[in-house]
Amino acid sequence: MSKIRANTQIIPGTVSRALADAALTAELNKFGTDITALSTDKANITYVDQKISDLIGGAPEALDTLNELSAALNDSADFGATVTQSLTDHGTRLTNIEGDVSIVKEADLVRGEVPTGTIDGTNTVFALARQPRPGSVMVFKNGVADFSPDITVDEAGMTVTFATAPATGDKVHVCYEAVRAA
Repeated sequence: MSKIRANTQIIPGTVSRALADAALTAELNKFGTDITALSTDKANITYVDQKISDLIGGAPEALDTLNELSAALNDSADFGATVTQSLTDHGTRLTNIEGDVSIVKEADLVRGEVPTGTIDGTNTVFALARQPRPGSVMVFKNGVADFSPDITVDEAGMTVTFATAPATGDKVHVCYEAVRAA
């Protein structure tokens, strides 16, 4: 069997039958083909740019490198713990907001309450179910908002007083923001 020197160039299809082994000849030919392909293939800039674009995806320019992502994550070695802590902090803030009685919430809005009191043409005082925030009461008589100065609202006493009693058959409703107990 002949020896191939290290600096000998192997070109596909040029291996001599003198090597005698068909399997070895095939492997050497494949090796030569692969080497030839490697020496002729060059990076296609369009292909490389597309792969980088695919990797970045739609990330904003401020977050399109690993360094920028790391900085955005506060260079945290334990990102899971950082996220968990952040969620806990948000939960604490939400709990604090829920406990803040100065913030009006959906549950504080009273709509269409029928105040307690008989509508008989003589009764002028009607009681509210909850204490309203000052200035938030709107009184409706027969479906129309009544801003008459003849209607007095006592928020602390939770009453609405009419100077002229609503007539029998009139409908009285109120809407207001209720004060939430601390």
